Amino acid sequence: MDIQLLDERNCNKPLAVLIDVEPGVYLNEIRQIISDQVSDILPEGKYEFQHHGIKISKVEEATVRLSKIALPGDDPSLCMLSLSFSNLNGAENVSKDRDLESPLSVKTEASQFTPQTHVSTVTKTLQLRSPTAVELRNLKIFTDKEIESGRGKEPLYRTFWNKKVQELSKDRKMSNKEIYKRVNESWQLHRSELMELETQEIQTKCKEIEADAACGSNDSRLKKTTLPNNVLRVQEASEAIKSLTAEVNSFSEKLKRSHDALEKENFRKELKRAKTSLLFSTSELRKAQDALRKNLGVKKSEFAKHLSP
Repeated sequence: MDIQLLDERNCNKPLAVLIDVEPGVYLNEIRQIISDQVSDILPEGKYEFQHHGIKISKVEEATVRLSKIALPGDDPSLCMLSLSFSNLNGAENVSKDRDLESPLSVKTEASQFTPQTHVSTVTKTLQLRSPTAVELRNLKIFTDKEIESGRGKEPLYRTFWNKKVQELSKDRKMSNKEIYKRVNESWQLHRSELMELETQEIQTKCKEIEADAACGSNDSRLKKTTLPNNVLRVQEASEAIKSLTAEVNSFSEKLKRSHDALEKENFRKELKRAKTSLLFSTSELRKAQDALRKNLGVKKSEFAKHLSP
């Protein structure tokens, strides 16, 4: 599992992550992992592990396993581990730190002042979680920055990709290559829906303003039937793909379960037929979507021209 080091006041923003930590390791091993991986982001000073407010000494760390003191989180796959930090700083530095407290600074729970020194105790939280299926399988997931920087329909595609990959990654029998293939097939159908909605919006706008030049009058570059016909092509190809995909999956399962040689041969023939038809329908959908995309581009151009002064 991975361990996330979280700020106690904002558990939604992890400060650091410890990768692939076994719940059976001893606390002294956890201390070494923290030192190796994230010591640079921890508050200055010494820290102790604690459980239900009781601190665990360094001597005990060698005999206490992580799983013994980890507390369950809201998510069943998560558990929590608290650290108590003791900082020893000059009193003069403390006052400066208070004046210049950063958003990531930690809350002082108890403090004792002397003319020369200041001791404060703060608490951090380690959140443990199992790696997701996406992380374990090293599947491609677009970052927020990649999504935001996309052009045209890319942000929609990348958002759809992430959601679908996370959904399919739970099927352990499906290879990464098959997951990517399924995602792109699903996107083609989803793209059809988006294009149909876009077409409806344009047609509605045209009717509302009765714009001859932008809405299929004699001045338009498109015939009145062109746009509806291509919408119908997209719809028919999409429905064919859904139906044929179901057939391919059905015959594949029947072929796996069958033990009769003649029956298996018939299933092979039907499966081959369905796959061939599916390839044809997929090609037809791409052509129909491309034609509709061009139609929509013409309509948008005419619509914008009509609205310009």
